[in-house]
Amino acid sequence: MSNAIEPFDPVRMFLGTDPALFYLEIVFRTCLVYAYSLLLIRWIGGRGIAQMSIVEFLLVIALGSAVGDALFYPEVPLLHAMLVITIVILINKALDLAVVHSLSSRRGTALARRRSSR
Repeated sequence: MSNAIEPFDPVRMFLGTDPALFYLEIVFRTCLVYAYSLLLIRWIGGRGIAQMSIVEFLLVIALGSAVGDALFYPEVPLLHAMLVITIVILINKALDLAVVHSLSSRRGTALARRRSSR
């Protein structure tokens, strides 16, 4: 081990060992990923926690995981995180469309049965 870690070193714990300019990069990464995520969540129709389904709640957890690493790990490119966010949102949108299509198909079938029984 070339660099021994000194336990409870406040400088290492709070500031880390990264260059000072990296903190500005963290601010940029956070703003960019936040704006992109907010844009996509608005597109799918964000709701309050009380109105969320289980699938939407899992979506939030998946997005949090995808976004978190890209915000402060320099090894994780922003494009990778944005791609994961986009894919998760598109999967959620496809599930929503499938549910709506399924429900409208059921309603149409039930209506046709009622009409034919008259």
